[in-house]
Amino acid sequence: MRRLLVTALTVLALAGCGRLPVPGVPSPPGPAQHFDVVATERDSGGQLNLRAGQTLELVLAAPKGFQPWQGVQVRPPGVLVPIPDTATAERGVTLAAFRAAGPGSAEISAYSAPDCPANRACPAIVAVFNLKVVVT
Repeated sequence: MRRLLVTALTVLALAGCGRLPVPGVPSPPGPAQHFDVVATERDSGGQLNLRAGQTLELVLAAPKGFQPWQGVQVRPPGVLVPIPDTATAERGVTLAAFRAAGPGSAEISAYSAPDCPANRACPAIVAVFNLKVVVT
């Protein structure tokens, strides 16, 4: 019995020091990821200029009444290289991150469709995001 009590107290002490995960308690976030440039849905139709090696975070909030942005693509490949984005997005926000790999230009695109209730007519429209990125 004493051994069980000592083991339980040890586990609780280590959990309190952050050495063991505690179910139901979120882990503290790691160091914040830094990006050289952040683009949002407001930048659609525009152009960004980056230097090789710089990083870009794309933060796209869904338009009111629309689903989250999807189908994020970069064309042509190679100018911007996808990298992990460790941030946690709010509901309705789409995140993507890129590193400028070398000189050239690329276009980032995504789309969002209306968020229509089931079994109801839905307008045949789509919101489109386009951003030209020039890397020097």
